[in-house]
Amino acid sequence: MLRGHSGPQANGVDTPVRDDPKYDTKRAKKKLRYYVESHRHAIRLKAEIMVDHFHEQVIDRKLVGGEARAMVVTGGVERAIKVG
Repeated sequence: MLRGHSGPQANGVDTPVRDDPKYDTKRAKKKLRYYVESHRHAIRLKAEIMVDHFHEQVIDRKLVGGEARAMVVTGGVERAIKVG
């Protein structure tokens, strides 16, 4: 152990966040999910997956006779603008 270091217990670092009432885990998860889903790389990957799925499951199987259309549903207008 380092000299003069009393360990994490002295600073309260060992206390789990889930037990601390000043942290709202539901709100934190919502903000984290929004941040991750708004990231350009995540949006690009999701769009790529959706397009690939549409091609493989609809167009390649000739299910729509050349008259294919698709709709992407987002969580709001701001997200739709980022995806589009």
